Amino acid sequence: MAGRVWVLFAAILTIGTVHEINGQTLPAGPSRFVDTTYPAQTGTTINVPAGGSFQSALDQAQLGDTITLQAGATYTGNFTLPVKSGSGWIIIRTTAADSSLPAQGHRMTPSYASSLPKIVSPNSSPAIQTAPGAHHYRLVALELTVVSGLSINYNVVLLGDGSATTTSQVPTNIILDRVLVLGATALPAATINGGSMTIESLAE
Repeated sequence: MAGRVWVLFAAILTIGTVHEINGQTLPAGPSRFVDTTYPAQTGTTINVPAGGSFQSALDQAQLGDTITLQAGATYTGNFTLPVKSGSGWIIIRTTAADSSLPAQGHRMTPSYASSLPKIVSPNSSPAIQTAPGAHHYRLVALELTVVSGLSINYNVVLLGDGSATTTSQVPTNIILDRVLVLGATALPAATINGGSMTIESLAE
């Protein structure tokens, strides 16, 4: 079904200037697009081993850097993607080789769990959230979830908390690439309040 939804969405995008079909008025198409081509990184690689401080790595990283998290390791906490200046992307990814992951453009499934670092919220706050104005982060081959048995979690991933009063405070260019987002049963997994957000690999 996900694949069919993706195809339908793509078809709507190609309509272009057609605003009415069979008497039904269509919403305007997207006015901006994000290039999801995997970037060539020019900075340093910051490795966070099991038990290391993921937030310290996020605070230290600059655009162009890559943060690697140990495949299969668990990083428990509520982590914030800070605002960075400059150009390029910060990539946060597994140490697992690309050959052990689905190819870009293909669905991530739980069968790859052993290759994914787990970023786990221990409470009602997000496992990953953005600082106001955070931009150009790409999360690759990660599992974002909550601790087992947690009864309340408002969002596993929170991209913008809705408090922005200027466009500079809106998080932009955040890509979740082949990421598993697993919320507690019957609770929301993600909220996006920003511009230029992309969740890749919705269909095979």
